[in-house]
Amino acid sequence: MNLYFLISTPLADAYRLSIPPGCGDVVCYLRRGQNPTDEAAARLHRDGITVVFADDVADWKAAAAADAVGARFLKEWFVDAGTDFSDLGDLSLGWSYSMEFARQINPRLLIRTGEAFRRFVETHRGANAVYSDAEDGRHIFQVEPSYHPLARIVAHVGGHLGLSVRFIAPVNALPAAFRRPPMNRLLASVRTFIGGFRPAWWRARKAFERNRRRAPEKPVFYMFVGRAQHLIAEKLAERGNFHVVCDRLGIAGTDAVRSGHLFTLPRFRDIRVVFNLLRELEQRVATAAFDAGYVFGGVDYGRMLYRCILETLRWQVWPFLIVVAQTRKLQEVTGPSALFVNGAGNEPMGNLIAFNRHSGLPIYLMPHGMDLQKFAYFMPAVDNTHVTYLAYGKEHSDYFRAYLDETQETRQVLVGNPLTALMNGTRRRRVASRGKRLLVMSFGHLEFWNSARVYAVDQYYIEIFDVLRGLLEQGWTVGIRPHPSHPRDLENRLAAAFGLDRSIRWDDTPTFEEALGAYDVVVCSASTTFYQSLYAGWPTIFYEPDYRKIGGIEGIENDPMFTGLLTARDLKRPVTNDPGTLRRMILDSLDPESMVATFPRRFAGELAPRFIGPDPERADELIADFLERDILGLAQAPVVRAEKGAA
Repeated sequence: MNLYFLISTPLADAYRLSIPPGCGDVVCYLRRGQNPTDEAAARLHRDGITVVFADDVADWKAAAAADAVGARFLKEWFVDAGTDFSDLGDLSLGWSYSMEFARQINPRLLIRTGEAFRRFVETHRGANAVYSDAEDGRHIFQVEPSYHPLARIVAHVGGHLGLSVRFIAPVNALPAAFRRPPMNRLLASVRTFIGGFRPAWWRARKAFERNRRRAPEKPVFYMFVGRAQHLIAEKLAERGNFHVVCDRLGIAGTDAVRSGHLFTLPRFRDIRVVFNLLRELEQRVATAAFDAGYVFGGVDYGRMLYRCILETLRWQVWPFLIVVAQTRKLQEVTGPSALFVNGAGNEPMGNLIAFNRHSGLPIYLMPHGMDLQKFAYFMPAVDNTHVTYLAYGKEHSDYFRAYLDETQETRQVLVGNPLTALMNGTRRRRVASRGKRLLVMSFGHLEFWNSARVYAVDQYYIEIFDVLRGLLEQGWTVGIRPHPSHPRDLENRLAAAFGLDRSIRWDDTPTFEEALGAYDVVVCSASTTFYQSLYAGWPTIFYEPDYRKIGGIEGIENDPMFTGLLTARDLKRPVTNDPGTLRRMILDSLDPESMVATFPRRFAGELAPRFIGPDPERADELIADFLERDILGLAQAPVVRAEKGAA
């Protein structure tokens, strides 16, 4: 008996492996996309080959336990006996880089993969040989090999079990759902700095300097502008109480200055800390004692994970110190009286949140979108007691808390999100239709999700494409709109498996609000577009695969990742994880009296304060009103606040 642990090779191509499986062998595959229609598995079974699915070997409970170890590593790798050895004084590199490590290394996924392999092998003891097509850096994510070393993890677990794993090249590898291209921060920093010499940016810098000299008494409000947030900047600039400065050109009434255009070098103290940090990581990679804290399933993952951190930082930390220095200079040059950020990772926004932890400078954080999930990772944007969080709905107050002690308060203000105001024009142009034009949104960002749900991307498309086959036969037209940062390779591969690659079209309309006009009903996953589409008036259905195999809507309502409308048990709403129900809801959109067709009107009206804000049509004005009151101390009506994380 030989064992095969296949990460990328579709089961239909198993016989094309350099050493193919034969009668009596056992094959374990990790992704649903490797066996989209179950036909390949059935063929292998007929030939006497046992096929098992990794989710049946290590279920979602095992994945959740692995996630806990991986998440703890992201929070602790830079701490020794309570001391942060990555601390620059005004910023912790470990705290700042946690988000990037979640994206590029994803310790949770590494541990979960190792555990699935361990359980598979231990369930089938006595094998003659163990084969795997695992490759470093290439799986459901595609990143630098040294950052996400899947083959080394499999070999490491095999060594723990006393086995030598034989690696074979994958055949017709299933595409990654998300690619993180190699990050050359130094080159990016140089390009950004040179970009500051472009005439438009040079003129913008001079205009800022002139305007400061003309009105030095006017408070500077610096804004990192995210989606639709230019509407807020324009409102504030028009009112004239602030000197509004943005990180983008072309926003009416504002000046523009970017940190990346400022020349400066890191502090000697920062360089010394990084040298010490890298030496500490090298010691941890070389010392067996550092395995002990990150054991799962009896396997030590500590030194493997520390090696990933070391390899990532060796390439990226030195140019990041330039970003840190430029951020400090941005605050010095602009002299802001308040800051507005739309997120916070290891970039200027996260750096500024760190620098001003005790400065008293007002900082306002508005999410880049209207997400339906909570944070599953440690990052600079959340758990800050010195930041005012601008919430878009009463039931999204938990969006801003991840690991903060319950006794500590975060200041949260319910104001809505300008993405609703951005949809006003689309909403007014909405023409009641009962046509058969369906838009399917992609599964969206994957890199931050818990490890069990990451793999559900394949299941999402497989179940939807299966539903689409029947709809296309009934005269429906279907468009697929991919996430702008994701490749289409996976979607194309799975569509072809169902014979749909020539029946559906890719929607490349520049903006989502423009795209909506060509469709009558929308299917979404965990995306801001779910709320935008409902608010604009389109019948919109949220679909989530039942990847935990719980059965029923409880699989969504009890998912620890979800929040907002998805977990609102008191409402009948267009949310499902059942393919049959999804099909029925799509067909219900043809009936103007159905729940699916009438829910958008209710969502934009009576339910708006719960999910998208107290006045979604005027969200940009409401936000501008609050910011003026809060910064300038104007005596107006009290602000609605959420205390201790409660709406």
